[in-house]
Amino acid sequence: GRDLAFCFQEEAGFGALYTAIVRSMARGAAQHGARFRILLLPGKDDLAERAHAGRGYWEDWCARRQAEGVDVVDLTPVLERPVEELGAWFAPQGHYNPAASERVAQELARRLTL
Repeated sequence: GRDLAFCFQEEAGFGALYTAIVRSMARGAAQHGARFRILLLPGKDDLAERAHAGRGYWEDWCARRQAEGVDVVDLTPVLERPVEELGAWFAPQGHYNPAASERVAQELARRLTL
């Protein structure tokens, strides 16, 4: 239920700050030999909006970070469903239910071992 689109608008105040923090963290991780990753865990509203718009508000921002060499793990594809079925992935308070959590965990295990 939170609107986070402003985080991904680099021209806006908080979006610029968020981008700067991500870049700084990625540089710091690289300096220490660590791999920095962004995990994108969409909520129900995010998935519904993406289903309607055909793209998520975060996708362009993530593509720009990837072009800069930041590893982005977008878990949206493993949770996509027709809009009327999105509730099947969510427990009360907007948390993933056991089925969605299992899909996310499987994808993370696959992606993080690459």
